[in-house]
Amino acid sequence: MNIGLLTFRKVAVVVILLVITSSIVADDKVFPIISRQTVPTVDGENPVLRRSFTPEVVYPINLGLQRSSPWSLPSQALNATAEKTISVLVLRFNFQKEDPDDPNTTGLGEIDLSNPLATPEDSTAYFDSVGHWIDPPPHNMAYFDAHLRALSRYWETVSEGKITLRWDFFPPDNNAAYTLPHPMSYYGKCDYDSVVYGLEKYFIDCIQTADAESPEIVFSNYGSIFLFHAGADRQNDIGYPETCNDLFTGYICFGDSLAVDNGSCYVKTALMMPETVCQDNRATALNAVMAHEFGHQLGLVDLYSSRTFMTQLGDFALMDNNGFGTGIDFGFETGKVYGAMPLFPTAWSRAYLGFVDVYDFRQGTDITLAAAAMVTDSIKIARIPITEKEYYLLENRVIEIDGKETGVRADSATSVIQGPVEVIRDDDGNLVGYGPYTPEYDQLMPGSGMLIYHVDEAVAGMDYDGDGMNNFDDNDLQWDSDRRFISLVEGDGLVNFGGYYRSGYGSEDDMYRDDRNTSFTPNTNPPAIDNSGNNTHIYLTGISRVADTTVQNIYVDDLKIRFDLETNKLAPGFPVRVGVPVYQLNVIADDLNRDGTDELIVASGNLLSVFTTEGERYISRFYTPDADTLFDTALASVHTGRAHPVPLFREFDTSKIITTGPVTGYFGDDTTGEKLVAVGVQNQVLFYRAADDDHDGQADYVSVMLIAGSPIAMTFGHDIYVLN
Repeated sequence: MNIGLLTFRKVAVVVILLVITSSIVADDKVFPIISRQTVPTVDGENPVLRRSFTPEVVYPINLGLQRSSPWSLPSQALNATAEKTISVLVLRFNFQKEDPDDPNTTGLGEIDLSNPLATPEDSTAYFDSVGHWIDPPPHNMAYFDAHLRALSRYWETVSEGKITLRWDFFPPDNNAAYTLPHPMSYYGKCDYDSVVYGLEKYFIDCIQTADAESPEIVFSNYGSIFLFHAGADRQNDIGYPETCNDLFTGYICFGDSLAVDNGSCYVKTALMMPETVCQDNRATALNAVMAHEFGHQLGLVDLYSSRTFMTQLGDFALMDNNGFGTGIDFGFETGKVYGAMPLFPTAWSRAYLGFVDVYDFRQGTDITLAAAAMVTDSIKIARIPITEKEYYLLENRVIEIDGKETGVRADSATSVIQGPVEVIRDDDGNLVGYGPYTPEYDQLMPGSGMLIYHVDEAVAGMDYDGDGMNNFDDNDLQWDSDRRFISLVEGDGLVNFGGYYRSGYGSEDDMYRDDRNTSFTPNTNPPAIDNSGNNTHIYLTGISRVADTTVQNIYVDDLKIRFDLETNKLAPGFPVRVGVPVYQLNVIADDLNRDGTDELIVASGNLLSVFTTEGERYISRFYTPDADTLFDTALASVHTGRAHPVPLFREFDTSKIITTGPVTGYFGDDTTGEKLVAVGVQNQVLFYRAADDDHDGQADYVSVMLIAGSPIAMTFGHDIYVLN
């Protein structure tokens, strides 16, 4: 991209705005999209253009999913016939009216209920004044209802019908709103150090005001609360001088429990939204913003860096830049429009919420992925394990899925954009109507093709900022550029996201396809390596769209993309899990029973394990134990529904943590019999035979050597030497 220039891309999309007056319905207005305009960026910087107030991910709506950890993908997706209806409480608030106008806020403190579209003359005057039709007043209940309908339609679409919304408005009158006891400047703070304090005051006053003035509200009936307020928000304040007392938009998690309904219920979370995000001569719709923030309500985390606010997944992710790197030129005088449609959530986000099944692969040929927006039972997300905590996620994202012209339809009464629809034209190309809504929410993506994500769930359990809270709950997942929770494998080999060089919000070359990069292996650029720099031995090749050969004129179909997969040097029976380590003890190999094949011996915590090179438990292989199997309880992201038996050789009391070893050897000159295995614990060195003659499921005890303190090193041959 040339710095300072707009990149234009023609798309077959139309926006249909149905403008209604108070007495007559105006003709439909059709605004063909002249172009999509990529936002110019400065090389070295790619900040999230519409970042939210960064929340801590706590108290999400319970979708009934089973996980091995809060950040793991569920053991299985939501049932295909499941339908979770989320009840939403929608509250509207005015601040104390500003008289005179406060130059540090947008508006006068009251929701705009003017009706500039009441007559054709007024409509013309309004358009001449603001230069667009995006989210015009009056911002009454009908206006917010239209936005809730658009939000519900979006989440119902991307969840494949598993999530639906219903909502109630309070106050229930069309033009009513609660009045808060303070002006906006009391809640919105110019000083960043005071922002959270001000928003907490806003949250408390909103909930307490609604509770006091509308005792008929039963807060326990609702899983989500929207707090819409007068004015715009801080994130869209791009003018000068700035209006720094505008409130941040975001999902707030209140640290304490706020009692309502006479103490019978407690409120902890809410979504804070302005009446509009249009300000400073820029047209921005609420649609994309609301979808992103409601993602937090469902339990999704921000996928940009919440420390630097630099994008990590660009315009491929709802929970990152969410398409704000591209504006739509509708021909409005104000220029391009932002936020008209949210993107589809990424493969990880959809899998995390249980919307889509995840299929695990280690080997395979002609594996096919259907487009994310398709209505189909075919595979949409593939997972390729790297380690117990790392894996690749693959998905197929397509801008246009049906080959028909797509438009954006707006509500006739309020002009609020409702979602993508099929545009219908006559033989002469004249617009004659529109079809049903379509699932084509990826209109603002950089391109179409396969996306490969690298997920490292171990990052979620770390604590990057040292505050005692793990990265997942603290929303700090993307802080370390060298080890992020989720990163995009950029197909062009140029690391523009999250690295030391940053540029833009993604391009079609980041996506894999037959006309771009067609393979991903340890030898390609980018290479298939894990977050420790190790060779994954994963070979993804032959990535291509599927050609439709059933028709006379064969064509390549974007809706399905296929690939071949080989995991080189994949050993059957592995990985083997041996418990949670306490000390960093080496794994050793030795032929314990002298059959010509080495066994692997490892100590971890209070467990001593021995297994074959096929991953089979040594005791089970050569003996018939009667004891119950011990299972590893460590959390894993791969095959979470499976049991993980430990190849147990000997289990010690929890007070006996192994501090050194294991080592193998024999006493004296006996070089023909079974070798002994020795480990060191506090004040002792313990010896065991590689046998289970008493059938208790564990190696037979031989002897103990008493020492002073904990052994830290041992060698064992004909004699044993211990350093303590």
